[in-house]
Amino acid sequence: MILSSRITGILAREVPEPQRTELAQALSSLYGPTHSDAGSDRIAAAVIILVLDEMPIEEAAERAVGDWRDLLMWSGLGDSDWDSALTTRFPPPA
Repeated sequence: MILSSRITGILAREVPEPQRTELAQALSSLYGPTHSDAGSDRIAAAVIILVLDEMPIEEAAERAVGDWRDLLMWSGLGDSDWDSALTTRFPPPA
């Protein structure tokens, strides 16, 4: 997965080092080019949220591949308004 500027921005603002590097590597290793940008952003954001809420990176990454619908629900990004929920959780920089 190629991380979008939105996701890399969230990582930079919200995730402290060294966890940021480990999380970015885990996210980059997910999926292939078949996922849309919006879908990839949604899943990457869900992983970030769950990791920040204390789920181990390895577990969140595994769930992103296997139980991704549960991952979206657990993170609060499971509904059609996921983009608004993401913006509320991680407002863009001023």
